[in-house]
Amino acid sequence: METAIHTFEPNLSQEYFNLALAIGVLLLSLVALFFLFRKKASYEKRNQQQLLQMLAGFAFVISIGVVLGIGYNISKIQTISIFSDSVETAYGKVKFKDLKAVFLHQADERSFVSPDIELSSTQLLYFEEKRGKAYLFSPDNYDVRSIVETLRPMMDE
Repeated sequence: METAIHTFEPNLSQEYFNLALAIGVLLLSLVALFFLFRKKASYEKRNQQQLLQMLAGFAFVISIGVVLGIGYNISKIQTISIFSDSVETAYGKVKFKDLKAVFLHQADERSFVSPDIELSSTQLLYFEEKRGKAYLFSPDNYDVRSIVETLRPMMDE
Protein backbone atom coordinates (compact mmCIF):
# COMPACT_ATOMS: atom_id res chain seq x y z
CA MET A 1 0.00 0.00 0.00
CA GLU A 2 1.25 3.41 -0.96
CA THR A 3 1.93 6.04 1.71
CA ALA A 4 0.67 9.58 1.38
CA ILE A 5 3.15 12.35 0.60
CA HIS A 6 0.95 15.03 2.18
CA THR A 7 -2.10 14.76 4.42
CA PHE A 8 -4.43 17.58 5.34
CA GLU A 9 -6.51 17.03 8.46
CA PRO A 10 -9.90 18.78 8.68
CA ASN A 11 -10.65 21.29 11.41
CA LEU A 12 -13.86 20.02 13.01
CA SER A 13 -13.92 22.13 16.18
CA GLN A 14 -16.94 24.19 15.06
CA GLU A 15 -18.79 21.04 13.96
CA TYR A 16 -18.25 19.37 17.33
CA PHE A 17 -19.35 22.53 19.14
CA ASN A 18 -22.56 22.60 17.07
CA LEU A 19 -23.09 18.89 17.75
CA ALA A 20 -22.70 19.40 21.50
CA LEU A 21 -25.12 22.33 21.39
CA ALA A 22 -27.71 20.29 19.45
CA ILE A 23 -27.35 17.36 21.87
CA GLY A 24 -27.85 19.81 24.74
CA VAL A 25 -31.09 21.10 23.19
CA LEU A 26 -32.20 17.51 22.55
CA LEU A 27 -31.65 16.51 26.19
CA LEU A 28 -33.24 19.70 27.51
CA SER A 29 -36.35 19.20 25.39
CA LEU A 30 -36.52 15.53 26.45
CA VAL A 31 -36.41 16.53 30.13
CA ALA A 32 -39.03 19.19 29.50
CA LEU A 33 -41.29 16.65 27.79
CA PHE A 34 -40.87 14.22 30.67
CA PHE A 35 -41.89 16.78 33.29
CA LEU A 36 -44.69 18.31 31.20
CA PHE A 37 -46.36 14.94 30.60
CA ARG A 38 -45.88 13.87 34.19
CA LYS A 39 -47.45 16.98 35.71
CA LYS A 40 -51.25 17.17 35.95
CA ALA A 41 -52.69 20.52 34.96
CA SER A 42 -55.83 22.10 36.27
CA TYR A 43 -58.73 22.69 33.92
CA GLU A 44 -57.79 26.37 33.48
CA LYS A 45 -54.12 25.62 32.66
CA ARG A 46 -54.78 22.60 30.41
CA ASN A 47 -54.46 24.49 27.10
CA GLN A 48 -51.26 26.19 28.22
CA GLN A 49 -49.69 22.86 29.23
CA GLN A 50 -50.67 21.21 25.97
CA LEU A 51 -49.06 24.08 24.05
CA LEU A 52 -45.84 23.69 26.08
CA GLN A 53 -45.87 19.94 25.46
CA MET A 54 -46.25 20.54 21.74
CA LEU A 55 -43.43 23.11 21.66
CA ALA A 56 -41.11 20.80 23.60
CA GLY A 57 -42.02 17.99 21.20
CA PHE A 58 -41.21 20.17 18.19
CA ALA A 59 -37.87 21.15 19.76
CA PHE A 60 -37.12 17.46 20.37
CA VAL A 61 -37.92 16.40 16.79
CA ILE A 62 -36.01 19.30 15.26
CA SER A 63 -32.96 18.69 17.47
CA ILE A 64 -32.94 15.00 16.44
CA GLY A 65 -32.79 16.11 12.81
CA VAL A 66 -30.01 18.61 13.54
CA VAL A 67 -27.95 16.00 15.43
CA LEU A 68 -28.32 13.52 12.55
CA GLY A 69 -27.43 16.19 9.97
CA ILE A 70 -24.33 17.32 11.83
CA GLY A 71 -23.29 13.71 12.37
CA TYR A 72 -23.61 13.02 8.64
CA ASN A 73 -21.62 16.16 7.84
CA ILE A 74 -18.84 15.13 10.23
CA SER A 75 -18.69 11.70 8.58
CA LYS A 76 -18.20 13.32 5.15
CA ILE A 77 -15.42 15.67 6.26
CA GLN A 78 -12.32 13.49 6.24
CA THR A 79 -8.60 13.76 5.68
CA ILE A 80 -7.37 14.78 2.22
CA SER A 81 -4.34 12.65 1.29
CA ILE A 82 -2.06 13.46 -1.62
CA PHE A 83 -0.08 10.61 -3.15
CA SER A 84 2.57 10.74 -5.89
CA ASP A 85 -0.02 10.14 -8.65
CA SER A 86 -3.43 10.70 -7.04
CA VAL A 87 -5.44 12.50 -4.39
CA GLU A 88 -7.82 10.82 -1.94
CA THR A 89 -10.80 12.51 -0.31
CA ALA A 90 -13.95 11.29 1.39
CA TYR A 91 -15.41 10.88 -2.11
CA GLY A 92 -12.73 8.44 -3.26
CA LYS A 93 -9.32 8.31 -4.85
CA VAL A 94 -8.72 10.17 -8.12
CA LYS A 95 -5.62 9.96 -10.32
CA PHE A 96 -4.04 13.26 -11.39
CA LYS A 97 -4.60 12.37 -15.06
CA ASP A 98 -8.36 12.12 -14.34
CA LEU A 99 -8.54 15.59 -12.76
CA LYS A 100 -9.67 18.36 -15.08
CA ALA A 101 -9.21 21.30 -12.71
CA VAL A 102 -8.12 22.15 -9.18
CA PHE A 103 -8.40 25.79 -8.15
CA LEU A 104 -9.71 28.21 -5.56
CA HIS A 105 -13.23 29.37 -6.40
CA GLN A 106 -14.19 32.84 -5.18
CA ALA A 107 -17.68 32.65 -3.64
CA ASP A 108 -19.23 36.06 -3.02
CA GLU A 109 -22.35 36.77 -1.01
CA ARG A 110 -24.25 39.74 -2.41
CA SER A 111 -26.78 41.98 -0.73
CA PHE A 112 -30.41 41.10 -1.39
CA VAL A 113 -31.38 44.76 -1.57
CA SER A 114 -28.50 45.95 -3.76
CA PRO A 115 -26.61 43.24 -5.68
CA ASP A 116 -23.68 45.63 -6.19
CA ILE A 117 -22.82 45.39 -2.49
CA GLU A 118 -20.66 42.42 -1.52
CA LEU A 119 -21.44 41.21 2.02
CA SER A 120 -18.79 38.51 2.34
CA SER A 121 -16.36 36.54 0.25
CA THR A 122 -14.65 33.19 0.70
CA GLN A 123 -12.40 30.94 -1.35
CA LEU A 124 -13.55 27.35 -1.81
CA LEU A 125 -11.31 24.52 -2.99
CA TYR A 126 -12.76 23.16 -6.24
CA PHE A 127 -11.88 19.71 -7.65
CA GLU A 128 -13.34 18.72 -11.01
CA GLU A 129 -12.88 15.32 -12.63
CA LYS A 130 -12.81 14.85 -16.40
CA ARG A 131 -15.98 12.75 -16.22
CA GLY A 132 -17.89 15.74 -14.81
CA LYS A 133 -17.92 15.21 -11.05
CA ALA A 134 -17.03 18.27 -8.98
CA TYR A 135 -16.23 18.61 -5.29
CA LEU A 136 -16.06 21.72 -3.10
CA PHE A 137 -14.10 21.95 0.15
CA SER A 138 -14.68 24.74 2.64
CA PRO A 139 -11.92 26.91 4.12
CA ASP A 140 -13.74 26.49 7.45
CA ASN A 141 -12.66 22.84 7.48
CA TYR A 142 -9.42 22.76 5.46
CA ASP A 143 -6.40 24.93 4.72
CA VAL A 144 -7.46 25.22 1.08
CA ARG A 145 -4.65 27.53 -0.02
CA SER A 146 -1.89 25.14 1.08
CA ILE A 147 -3.72 22.20 -0.54
CA VAL A 148 -3.74 23.99 -3.90
CA GLU A 149 -0.11 25.10 -3.48
CA THR A 150 0.88 21.49 -2.79
CA LEU A 151 -1.29 19.87 -5.46
CA ARG A 152 -0.67 22.11 -8.50
CA PRO A 153 3.09 21.39 -8.95
CA MET A 154 2.47 17.68 -8.54
CA MET A 155 -0.23 17.70 -11.22
CA ASP A 156 1.96 19.58 -13.68
CA GLU A 157 4.67 16.88 -13.57
